[in-house]
Amino acid sequence: DCSDGKLFGEEESPQELPAEPKLKLNREPAELAQWLPDITEVISRLRAGAEGFSSTEMERINTAFQRFKDPDNPEIHKDELPKVLMHLGYTQINDERARELADEISRYPMLEKGEYVTFMEKHVEYELQAFKDIFERFDMDGNGCLDAGELHVFLSSLGFTPLRSIIRESLDLVDL
Repeated sequence: DCSDGKLFGEEESPQELPAEPKLKLNREPAELAQWLPDITEVISRLRAGAEGFSSTEMERINTAFQRFKDPDNPEIHKDELPKVLMHLGYTQINDERARELADEISRYPMLEKGEYVTFMEKHVEYELQAFKDIFERFDMDGNGCLDAGELHVFLSSLGFTPLRSIIRESLDLVDL
């Protein structure tokens, strides 16, 4: 939060979204809700970046591998990777990009467990960069923070109509 404690003035309104194409969610919010991981894991993942997985995250990744791998084979098919990512709660899922990452690792249609973990590491790097790009797009003044106006534009682009008081309250909580 970089706000000065003020929300929009009477005659002031939030800045308009940049002239770029609107942000599109890859999945519907209701569809995502059933797959979302624990919030502490998400925060831990974001803080760690692409520097490695926690033991809890590795356990989730291994469990997903077992769930989605071919039952008669110790490998997972590349076509299953977007489903694995959704299952694990990743939000920046692009089927074509997932295939490209997997193809960089192996030319075969299946990934063994070590290759799968390498894929997951590469996807985390991709997702982290996607989050940075989204943040930069909405940080209109380029100061490295989202103020109340920028946050309002961001939430509106996602289809939410946030109340100014809720934005202020949320920013106050983050500042704690």
